Amino acid sequence: MGIISSIKENRSTLKNPRKWLVDFFRGGTETYAGKRVDEEKAMEVSAVFACVDRLSSAMAALPLQVYKDTEKGREKARNHFAYSLLHEQPNDELTSFTFRQLQMAHLLLWGNSYAEIERDNANRAKKLHPLPPWKVEPKKDDSRGLYYELMVDGKKRTLYQDQVLHIRSLGLDGLKGLSRIAMARQAVGLSMATEEYGARFFGNGAHPGGIVEYPETLSDEAYDRYKKDMRQKYEGLSKAHRLMLLEEGMKYHQTGIPPEDSQFLETRKFQLTEIARIYNVPLHLLQQHEKSTSWGTGIEEMNIGFVVFSLTPYLVNWEQELDKKVVTTKGHYAEHNVEGLLRGDSESRAEFYNTMFNIGAYSINDIREKENENEIGPAGNVHYVPLNMIPAEEATNIEAGDDENNNRYKKALKEFRARRSATKRRNIRDRYKSKVRNAAEKVVGKEIKAIRKILEQELRNEQNFRDKIVSFYDEFPDEIQNEMRPVLKNMADDIAAEAASEINLEDYSINDFFEDYMTAMAGGYAGYSRGQLLALMDEAVEKNKNAADLIEERLENWEEKRVEKVTTQQTVKVEGAISRTVFAAGGITKLVWIANPGACEICQEMDGAVVGIEQNFLGTDETIQKKGGYSASGPKSHPPLHQSCLCSISPQ
Repeated sequence: MGIISSIKENRSTLKNPRKWLVDFFRGGTETYAGKRVDEEKAMEVSAVFACVDRLSSAMAALPLQVYKDTEKGREKARNHFAYSLLHEQPNDELTSFTFRQLQMAHLLLWGNSYAEIERDNANRAKKLHPLPPWKVEPKKDDSRGLYYELMVDGKKRTLYQDQVLHIRSLGLDGLKGLSRIAMARQAVGLSMATEEYGARFFGNGAHPGGIVEYPETLSDEAYDRYKKDMRQKYEGLSKAHRLMLLEEGMKYHQTGIPPEDSQFLETRKFQLTEIARIYNVPLHLLQQHEKSTSWGTGIEEMNIGFVVFSLTPYLVNWEQELDKKVVTTKGHYAEHNVEGLLRGDSESRAEFYNTMFNIGAYSINDIREKENENEIGPAGNVHYVPLNMIPAEEATNIEAGDDENNNRYKKALKEFRARRSATKRRNIRDRYKSKVRNAAEKVVGKEIKAIRKILEQELRNEQNFRDKIVSFYDEFPDEIQNEMRPVLKNMADDIAAEAASEINLEDYSINDFFEDYMTAMAGGYAGYSRGQLLALMDEAVEKNKNAADLIEERLENWEEKRVEKVTTQQTVKVEGAISRTVFAAGGITKLVWIANPGACEICQEMDGAVVGIEQNFLGTDETIQKKGGYSASGPKSHPPLHQSCLCSISPQ
């Protein structure tokens, strides 16, 4: 290849930049220490490299698995389409470890990790392809929402939110994470400068420079010969500490300060601490043990602290983004297994397991699973509760056949089981709350947008506005059901399974009841909204007020409070309604009201109330009134009792 051809082949343009041009423009910022710092150069600092390596390797080494919620708890969803993608191989070139290690390194250096999501015809994630963070720019506008611009071979590609797995570090605008290297460039620059100083120091000799004194004047020829002779014999690390021979009365005077005297080594140690602080990595993981408490218990506690305080925020960040864009299916979620990193010594584990077993929290198989041992069969799944936690005198009476104490004990045990069953269903309810909230946000958002559009177009004609409002809310229940049905049905199924297991019911169906519930819920929501808006129109006419102002004020109130109100109400209502239906199908004849810990005065008054399965806890004409204006009115056959009620019911 000729010279001209070579120049043409390697020329760089802004449209198709070569690596040298990209490096030039993203070459970093010059620091006060005189070093230009960017993400790649920072990796030349041993402390930065070690921090990035420790965090990315530790995270990538954790098993990343997909789980699904079942009626008995959770289990690994090995047949889920995302399981092998996350646990084994995200694309044809990379293993799960290599992919996550690379993405984590991008996150730690650039503050952002991007991967393109390749989907199949069913819109399921099929492959994950890493994207260089320096070539991706997240943007947002009203028409497209969040999207990403990507430069590839001089061409700009646009990827939308569901096409990009984006893990962000701490940021200030919600779009892009901040680079730790950019934020701490002065500390990194000083580390680079001290490393260069040390390298040059040992490269030029084992001691700093000095002055050679000659009593007379050297000729040019003698001076050149002297410089050549000194370099050949004495400069360089391999020639350090040689005996220096001086001729013709020359004298050597040392002027340099030894590194120890100038606190060079202390500066190096301090910079190591600075970099460790930036990445929140314990010093002992960077082979710096001087400030560690001790080898043994202290180190073990610091290792656990590394998992809890350093790794866990990243793991949660990853898991939530993976659930949103890769796992996607209801009742399934991705989770890293950190049990192995949190295990203490055998004595500590034995004490912990003994405590958890004795309070009924762990079964034998639970303990064996955490120790990577095989189960012992169905008998190992039994949870044992200490039934002898009563005064010794009462225990003696029970053994002697004291009916009064026996009855009191049985009553306490019955209450314990009722509250435990309610707690299990509340946990399911809480687990679905964020997903219900997402669906409610869509419903409320669409409703407000539609009302504002009608308000803008039709308010001048009062009758047209009323007609449009009525017409909109005649059709809106279908939209409500479309958004809310999937998540509420999944939650209802899980609640039903748990309620059925409480009463050992195997044959049941909630499908017909659930459909009736959804129809009533959607119709009630739409009717309530329509009634509020039409009432505001009447108020504007009656009191000569501006209808637009009244309606806009109500919409703003909906924006602020309605999503949370709908979320709380529906999660509690579905749990109560479905539980009552299953209990009735199982032949339960009585229900007991269980107030949530920290319940209000109204709910506390209802706590422990027992009614027949066909009766209401609060009758049609009954009202509970408390100080401060708090009240609840019937009929109420199950929670919620009032707007923010979080109570449950259980079999009696």
